[in-house]
Amino acid sequence: MTNNQVPVFFIKADHNWPGDPHRSVRKLLEAMDLKAIEKDHLCAIKVHWGEYNNTTFIPSYFYREIVDKVRNLGGKPFFTDTTVLYSGLRQNGIDSLELAYRHGFGYQEVKAPVIIADGIRNRDYIEVPTDFKNFKSVKMASLVKQTDFFIIASHFKGHLEAGFGGAIKNVAMGLGSRSQKQRMHADAKPKFVKGGECTGCGECAQVCPVKAVRIVNQKAQFDYSLCIGCSECITTCPEHVLRIIWKTDIRVFMEKLVETCKAVIDQMARPPVFISFLLNIVPDCDCMKSDSIPLVPDIGILGSTDPVAIDQAAMDLLNRSNVQEGSIIDGIAGLNDDKIAAYRPEIPWKYQLEYAREIGLGSTDYRLLQID
Repeated sequence: MTNNQVPVFFIKADHNWPGDPHRSVRKLLEAMDLKAIEKDHLCAIKVHWGEYNNTTFIPSYFYREIVDKVRNLGGKPFFTDTTVLYSGLRQNGIDSLELAYRHGFGYQEVKAPVIIADGIRNRDYIEVPTDFKNFKSVKMASLVKQTDFFIIASHFKGHLEAGFGGAIKNVAMGLGSRSQKQRMHADAKPKFVKGGECTGCGECAQVCPVKAVRIVNQKAQFDYSLCIGCSECITTCPEHVLRIIWKTDIRVFMEKLVETCKAVIDQMARPPVFISFLLNIVPDCDCMKSDSIPLVPDIGILGSTDPVAIDQAAMDLLNRSNVQEGSIIDGIAGLNDDKIAAYRPEIPWKYQLEYAREIGLGSTDYRLLQID
């Protein structure tokens, strides 16, 4: 490993999972430097506990060793996430807490409290000045400034707009305020795919959080003046006849994602650490109400101090893995070494990492350190 290479720790998926993941998580934590956690530090474990009817999120028992590690170092651990832009059971803090408990994040299961980072009505946020290409200020959950240390625990998987969702997305979308989420999504609008036939079922209209969809003459119509770009209508459509039309280059969304992540991390009291679970790597975010077949078999868990390096390592490991039988990319011709491009060729996912490196968020030059 050269002086410039970022260490990324890696432990392969254990054949005992999901029965006993504790040993592997414990070994990963032992290899990482968490000594920045001191006595009485308030330590946030940023997770995603899934949306209602979603079964693809990382189960809470994978996080128990993280809680124990923080306590052993004298810190005070808690789990956190923000409210969301789209419709569902995470639009306000109360419903989101109830969903977290329903999905196994109650105190009896994880031995740590759950706190909604932007408050029960998503109004508990701060705005900080920035000097980025797209944002001159970024709005984020006020908890970012009130916490001594962050552990960003991400479920690595596909993403409808970014190609993949890892550490960068978990920070940006997961700790940005509701209004910041809307600013990031502002350029994404729904349209029918060429030849796509709407059946007028109305499911898109039911899930739209701003009533921007109407059913007229048995066909969905979109009011772009109201649309906030959350893309839930696209993922909900049972006929799969909708896709995103970008008002600007899709790269702008990725730039906004990266800029928000950088702004949030810059406001943290100490540099965070990142843990990414390369398990159940499904095509879409855990916000989706689905139980899709994973793209590849379980790979393992990564740990690093660099969000760009850990996302780059995750993508490299994904692309070196065998395709899971029955997945959305199974049998696609010309798969080569790019699993994301196989089913979302329109998304230049590499740009997310290139731009992150460009603005100083982290490095794509890493060394994978495998733990036995």
